[in-house]
Amino acid sequence: MDFELSDEKIQLSGILEYNTIDALHEIFKQILGREDPVLLIDIGGIRQIDTAALQLFLALQRDARAAGKEVIWQNIPDPVSESLRLTGLRPLFEKAGN
Repeated sequence: MDFELSDEKIQLSGILEYNTIDALHEIFKQILGREDPVLLIDIGGIRQIDTAALQLFLALQRDARAAGKEVIWQNIPDPVSESLRLTGLRPLFEKAGN
């Protein structure tokens, strides 16, 4: 997994799976600490994702909502879209910018 954090958004790429969850969780905690009301997450570079990473995505959405923030997922690639479809989670990630 690779990531690039800028003032505007975070870009994730590579393979997101169980062994990358701790690092991804730390990144998400960092962006939740920002003052921004909208968190833009570009996941266009993700080649593969597992259910542990999807669960972390859901936890981020829950925690952001609790903090009065909105998460916008951008550039959802086919492998992630298919995983969301198979798990029935796709509607939770449908937002402008997808």
